[in-house]
Amino acid sequence: MKEERYERRYAKKGVLRRLLKYLLKRWPILVASTLCVILYANATSIMPIIISKTIDLGISQADFQNTLKYALIYLLVVALSGVLWFLVRYLSELLSQSVSHDIRVEAFQAIYAQSMDFFDNIFRGQLVSRIINDTNRIGRTVSWQLRNIFNVLFTAALSLYYMLTMNPRLFSVALISLAIMALVNTRYVLLIRPIYDKIRYQLGVLTSVVTDNLNGFKTVRALAIEDYEKEKFSKENDEFLELNLNAAKVRAIYGNLSQLVLGGSLTAIVYFGGSAVIRGTLTIGELTAFISYMMLLMWPMRALGFTISSLQRGLAAASRVFEIMDRPPRIKDKPNAIELKDVRGEIVFEDVHFSYVEGKPVLKGVSFKISPGEKVLITGPPGSGKSTILKLLLRFYEPDKGRILIDGYDISEVTLDSLRRHLGVVHQEPFIFSGTIKENILFGNPNAPMEDVIRAA
Repeated sequence: MKEERYERRYAKKGVLRRLLKYLLKRWPILVASTLCVILYANATSIMPIIISKTIDLGISQADFQNTLKYALIYLLVVALSGVLWFLVRYLSELLSQSVSHDIRVEAFQAIYAQSMDFFDNIFRGQLVSRIINDTNRIGRTVSWQLRNIFNVLFTAALSLYYMLTMNPRLFSVALISLAIMALVNTRYVLLIRPIYDKIRYQLGVLTSVVTDNLNGFKTVRALAIEDYEKEKFSKENDEFLELNLNAAKVRAIYGNLSQLVLGGSLTAIVYFGGSAVIRGTLTIGELTAFISYMMLLMWPMRALGFTISSLQRGLAAASRVFEIMDRPPRIKDKPNAIELKDVRGEIVFEDVHFSYVEGKPVLKGVSFKISPGEKVLITGPPGSGKSTILKLLLRFYEPDKGRILIDGYDISEVTLDSLRRHLGVVHQEPFIFSGTIKENILFGNPNAPMEDVIRAA
């Protein structure tokens, strides 16, 4: 098995467009979720205004009635935002799982359509990682991350509008602070993205090492190479640890830097806003609302860098999954392929040549004929091509030269399904699927009667 080389993959525009098609299949959920996000953004954006009114028209004026009125309004808005946030989370999760389900089914079907050479050139763990981990990440991306971006955009637009109407000068100070935060987050994304790409690749490698050792446990024990496999696992695990520590270092540095920007921004708002209150151009309630808006904007802005990074990783995961789904199988039915019926059992190899690797032939000019009902034993040393003959007969691979016929039909001209239905294979080491003994016996023929199951057992 060849090791798949690491290659940085950047999300393409076509990937996002393709993901949107899966979203549109669930358009009622998408519309309801987006509507709830908009309403939630409106509810959270109006809260600082209510606080401002409570302070200026209630507390500052010693007006108990206004204080109670705005307090009750605030409580109502908080309750409404809680209900809306519950709906947003539930609908987002529903959308996430639905999209993941649809893509996972198509990806699994695409893997089964691949030829054997596909599995010879990729880690099993990489496939497991793409089908399970990458599809889960895609689901989170198209629902949670897009939801977060929409929420930040709607909340930011409404908050900036209210801040501008309160005090244009203080608004300019806030805008500069937000611009600095945006630059910090952009730098964070540029640094963390390639590290996360490498982490995901290394996770696939680590999964492959574990999977191969579990599947080949008897072979490892029989050859007494446990120490070698342990060392190989430790090496890959150490690299995985180092990558995660690098990511943690970047997160820690830029997390503290964001905190400093937030502290500096609030200091500037308090200073300039306090000066405006002293001059009488700004009320205490408006200053409180302004600070609330800054807090409301700063935390989403800090999270926006992570959200964008996660979105990019999700699109990269989608690229990896779509790469499998879009890969055409090398061996497939021809447009005019025929059904193989009423097989008698005559097998003919005519001057068959084959090589797994170009320039290293395994079979050279193999020709033989097996008559119906005839029993034939093929012997030879390891690597002489015994198993290869069976794989070619099943059309797991295509011959480089020559023909293989069953009852006079070239197997390249018949459908794969009808060909393999008429061939029975007993492997040297049968694979036992998870499930009961009965389910394993029925695997090749799920409709077999119970009498046949008992006889086979």
